[in-house]
Amino acid sequence: MAEFRDRSLSALVAFLRATYPVTAGMLGEAVFNAAALAFALRHSPAYSVPVAHGGDFAEFLAEQFPTGDALHLADVATVERLWTEAHVAADAPALGLDQLRKGEAAWTRHRLPLHPATGFIWLKTPAVTVWQAHRKGRGTVAPEFRAEGALVTRSEGRVALRSITRPEHRMLSGLSLGEAVAQAAEAMTALYPEADVASVLTDLVSSGAFARAPHMEPNDR
Repeated sequence: MAEFRDRSLSALVAFLRATYPVTAGMLGEAVFNAAALAFALRHSPAYSVPVAHGGDFAEFLAEQFPTGDALHLADVATVERLWTEAHVAADAPALGLDQLRKGEAAWTRHRLPLHPATGFIWLKTPAVTVWQAHRKGRGTVAPEFRAEGALVTRSEGRVALRSITRPEHRMLSGLSLGEAVAQAAEAMTALYPEADVASVLTDLVSSGAFARAPHMEPNDR
């Protein structure tokens, strides 16, 4: 049993390293292994689905490294978790701009369902910029410290991440909660009057954030 537990813990640490490669690179091998092992020991390794392990690893890192140079760690880990979830999410055809252009004139009264692989979040740090720099091999960067939104999508089997603005985040939030396009747009412009609704929607649709909806459901609320 002890040998089985040791092997299980080693496998879970390896799984975390593979799931959070940028986070691991930022921490260094020894520190990351120690953090991953502590996480595995705190959480039961008896997961029936391996990808379920590490879902709250970002929260664990925030607890362990709350300040200093590691301040971005939890947010970077959150981005990497979204990446993993997008990679294993169910497949579905993405909504294209052509579908909107060919649709009925009153399509703004309808809901736009998010694609199963779409994930988004508003972060307190520029973790997207940090993540992208590490992925491109530029190593440690010192971007302007600012809040940043993240949008993860998958198109033709390829996962993509980009930063999003506050208006885009509000639009996605509203649509994910079931608001009609017009409702989400109205709420967005109320908060951010400078935002251009057409540009925001075009960018989000072009990113593959929404699922193709042959029969868009009217929202009569």
